Amino acid sequence: MSPTSNRLLRWFKGLGHSGQMIWAITVGAALILAAVFGLVQQIVSQERANTFASIQDINSKIVLSDVVRIRSLLASLDKVLLVVRKDFVEKPGLTQQELLRRLDEMKVDHELSPRVSMVDVSGYIVLSSARNVNDAQPRINVADREFFQAHKTDPNDQLHVGAPIQSRATGKWVLPLTRRITKQDGSFGGVLNMTVDPDLFTDPFAKTSMGPDATRAIMGRNGYTLLRLNGGNLVYGGDTRKSQLFTELKKAAVGCYTAVAASDGIQRSVCYRTIDPYDIIILAGSSVAGMEGEVHAKVRGYIGAAALVGVLIVVLSCLLIFGVLRQRKLLASQRSFNQLIEMVPQSIARIDAQGNIIWTNRRTIEYAGPSAVDQAKGFDWVLAAIHPDDRDRVKELVTHAIFGGQCEDSCEYRKRRSDGAYLWYSSQITRVEDPADGGVYFLQTGTDIHDRKMAEERARVAQKLESIGQLTGGMAHDFNNLLAIICWQPGAFKVGRSQ
Repeated sequence: MSPTSNRLLRWFKGLGHSGQMIWAITVGAALILAAVFGLVQQIVSQERANTFASIQDINSKIVLSDVVRIRSLLASLDKVLLVVRKDFVEKPGLTQQELLRRLDEMKVDHELSPRVSMVDVSGYIVLSSARNVNDAQPRINVADREFFQAHKTDPNDQLHVGAPIQSRATGKWVLPLTRRITKQDGSFGGVLNMTVDPDLFTDPFAKTSMGPDATRAIMGRNGYTLLRLNGGNLVYGGDTRKSQLFTELKKAAVGCYTAVAASDGIQRSVCYRTIDPYDIIILAGSSVAGMEGEVHAKVRGYIGAAALVGVLIVVLSCLLIFGVLRQRKLLASQRSFNQLIEMVPQSIARIDAQGNIIWTNRRTIEYAGPSAVDQAKGFDWVLAAIHPDDRDRVKELVTHAIFGGQCEDSCEYRKRRSDGAYLWYSSQITRVEDPADGGVYFLQTGTDIHDRKMAEERARVAQKLESIGQLTGGMAHDFNNLLAIICWQPGAFKVGRSQ
């Protein structure tokens, strides 16, 4: 243990009971502070979890909304492909005008603006709604396109959503939606291709973005990115087979996860959902840093409140400790005062502001000698010890001192000793302000003046005897003088011979 700790421990021990109270206050304050900050930490953790859960729930709902929208959009476009493919199969010599008329009959929305083309087994476009392939322009071959190779090798008849490509006819980026054309013998007969503007899928992404670092994407089950919107930048293509998404897809077709994106290195909370039977995945993600920013705004408020509570607890604890130390000092002062009172050779009683005796020193008790029964009843024995002829004067002194504010007067009275003898006392009352509570009480002191009173009485008697003696002597002197006059008066007495 360090020297400082030893000194602190000795200081606590030296304080005695007050040290225990100070230790209890300190430990209690520390426990309360720990509880407050523990509660704040729990609230912050819960707030963080709630914020993440809320944002994940929003992303999940956004993904679900995108799935419904994109599934409906794909279903509408696929319906067009199926109808056109049926016409092409039933009528191999389908012309551009017939194709355009068929598209008009199906009332395809203008905003979809699909461009439909037929690709033969060699990859050449043989029919297109965008231009007349019989013109003198060079023939366009798309045999190297991913969608052509996919249909050529896969006999399954389902809509294929390909990665966006730059059209060789128009030079614009388009999203290919294709269907396989199968000959009657089951062999590959070409591809029916429809291209649409990628904005058709991505425009709603920007309207429901969850922040500048949010992400929205349409992924293929083959691992390639069809469309991705990262921070307002639209990206086409990219191999994502090693990303966390495809690890999660092995567990469930729908879910959420948190990971660092390989595309831009931003950690995001991502929710995803697959769209069957199109083999595409829709996902929406929010930046973890952005989510933390929302939490931090609330956390600062909680920390500020906790800090304020902590300061109040510390201030209150300091006030309590100060009160304990002050009380200890007052108690020590009171003990010293009581010890001093017990040592003085006087009878002392403490009187409250209502005139009731609430305490007497040991000398008073030993002098009057009340029984245990009398002491248990109260302090009536103090007044009972005063000579009946003097009680009214003592009561008048107390009344004037307490209710009249005259504490400078004193009175002399006789008080019964434990052996029954009455001795003379001189009593005086002093006003005292209590430092503990600011109240007022009074101390009545009684000083033994019996010897003085007896000396005064003896002096008075002696003086009286001396006065009587002086009076008697004077009278005798005067009488002697009178006799002398009578005896020596001429003719009053004759001395001589008798007759």
